[in-house]
Amino acid sequence: MATHEREITAPVDLCRGDGRLEPSAVGWSRRPLHRCRIPGWGRTKRWEYWCVTTPAHLVALTVSDLDYLALTSIYVLQYGPVSRELERTAIVPGGFGVRLPDTVAGAPGSPALVVGPRRPARGRVRIGIDGEGTATRLRACCLSPQRLPLRDRWYLTHPVHAA
Repeated sequence: MATHEREITAPVDLCRGDGRLEPSAVGWSRRPLHRCRIPGWGRTKRWEYWCVTTPAHLVALTVSDLDYLALTSIYVLQYGPVSRELERTAIVPGGFGVRLPDTVAGAPGSPALVVGPRRPARGRVRIGIDGEGTATRLRACCLSPQRLPLRDRWYLTHPVHAA
């Protein structure tokens, strides 16, 4: 598929020091290459969103850092004759304990991202995203509607792309 956007092939900063878009960051890449160092406070909304689908499930994990608050969310949908759905969202005023890395969590060379209490209770959520060689490991933990611990993990291998 042809595109008029240029391909980015080396790491690039998303913003200049004054917070404006870095023109060399406009384009697309085959793997995460943007560094999202966004200066300032109060207007730097950053999100980490992963959606994994299988023939039987859809799982979506969200971690957001909005400076003045943070949001972590787990959504699980089981397909089939007996479908089940689970959604848990935790809002953290002040965003305490949630700081997203400057690169995509789980990408090679990016620091691990772990947010939320070790044993979530009362609607809290714990999400972990980290890279392991040529894969990304996703982990999630919350309480089910029956107040039982729900813990799950996914190991996603990265596709190999031609340069």
